Amino acid sequence: MLSRARLDLTENRLYTLSQGTARILRGLDEPIGLTLYVSDSLLAGRPGLQAYAKRVRDVLEEFELLSNGSVQVDIVDPTPFSEAESRAKMQGIAGNPVGLSGESLYFGLVGVNSTDGREIIPFLDPAEERFLEYELSRMIYTLANPERRTIGVISSLPIDGGPPMPGMPPQRPWQILRELRTVFDLVPLGTDFEAVPDDV
Repeated sequence: MLSRARLDLTENRLYTLSQGTARILRGLDEPIGLTLYVSDSLLAGRPGLQAYAKRVRDVLEEFELLSNGSVQVDIVDPTPFSEAESRAKMQGIAGNPVGLSGESLYFGLVGVNSTDGREIIPFLDPAEERFLEYELSRMIYTLANPERRTIGVISSLPIDGGPPMPGMPPQRPWQILRELRTVFDLVPLGTDFEAVPDDV
């Protein structure tokens, strides 16, 4: 459809989603609901946060388009003392006091699937903008795949950390393993095995 065709002419292709994200979105078998809580009235005078809020909206719109409607985005302004503010609090969205009045600024995301699964980003931090697509994709993947899959890890390197060396702190697991553990269950297989277990 012509109305869905878009050109990304920004310098760093800010609005072009990765192939991995596109694959997740196009492969969805069930609807995923995303509710963005953003205090629009309190963003005035905060240009950095205002620009990031627009960026988040734009990316969520791209997610909707690429998913062919499987991702449904709702944007809610939780004004002070409103039912929307109460709902934001109940769902774990962090309110940040701003100004002399002490009003709370909300800027977080709640994702749900059709089986009551729920994922939350309490506050969308502009300092973490480079991870935005990754965090949104991980949220949607987790909601679309509520049963965690098990992955076998084969390596002769100490990628899962290890005991401390003399005069050094304990070795931490490599970043890739820490990230994988947020989505999968990991089983170390070592390097000397005859077959991968059936459940891996």
